[in-house]
Amino acid sequence: MGGHVPYGVHIVDGSADVVLPTMLRDPVQWLFSSYYKVLRKQTHQLHEKFITEKLDLNDGIVHLRSNLQTRLLAGIDDSGECTPEHLEIAKQTLRDRIDTFGLLERYDESLIMFRRFYGWKTPLYVRKNVGTNVRAKAQHTTESIKIAEQHNNLDVQLYAFAVSLFEERVREQERGVPAGSGDLPAFERPLRTLGEFNGSALRLCITASFWAQDAAARVW
Repeated sequence: MGGHVPYGVHIVDGSADVVLPTMLRDPVQWLFSSYYKVLRKQTHQLHEKFITEKLDLNDGIVHLRSNLQTRLLAGIDDSGECTPEHLEIAKQTLRDRIDTFGLLERYDESLIMFRRFYGWKTPLYVRKNVGTNVRAKAQHTTESIKIAEQHNNLDVQLYAFAVSLFEERVREQERGVPAGSGDLPAFERPLRTLGEFNGSALRLCITASFWAQDAAARVW
């Protein structure tokens, strides 16, 4: 199973004993990213509309799905109204029913949370599928941010709740680290290790890609 699926799908398909993780993202940044994705992806259902009507960022984002993360965690579809009651359900789901969760904006810390929960080895990753024309939220105008916050108002509240809950769980893990286990905080040491590992992994990927291209060039 992959992609964005609502809470409750594990009950519908009979997999009630599955472990339920999730990742959340800053909902304003998600809207900005989605707008640029529509412009890039010609097969997107909104692409022709955006191009034909020459919709800029402020006009375009209001046509995108609103409060998607609240809808998914509340277990409702994205065609009907999303209400403050659904927000409370989403908060309860995140707090009490999701086994562990992370934040895209704190990706490495989230991986450490997942690693400790699932008993993973130190995970290595290389960033892919990153939009080249996506700017950080701070690089957008105050007006654009305000429009995005209004369009995704429930997700903004959900994300603030998630950040607070995430930090609380980080503190809980830090309190559980035995005294004398190191001179760095519980998350700083594995974060540094993860950064070093992934730096090495990225260099290996770049080197392997270079030699593969070089070999192909020599064959031809």
